[in-house]
Amino acid sequence: MIQNAALGTSNQNCRAFIRHLTAPIFKAFKTNAIKYSLKISDLLGRQLCTHTLKSHVRQGSSS
Repeated sequence: MIQNAALGTSNQNCRAFIRHLTAPIFKAFKTNAIKYSLKISDLLGRQLCTHTLKSHVRQGSSS
């Protein structure tokens, strides 16, 4: 009975330790994922604007 209690406590401590170690890593991944997502969105938006502008310029010059 005492061994089971000790193992249970040990498992809880191990899980808490792992959570403590992995939390900052996951937070960094999440933060970087948001940053990269915003950068990609911005770049795609710029590409679309540039493409639309070029398209309008071509249409205007051909008429």
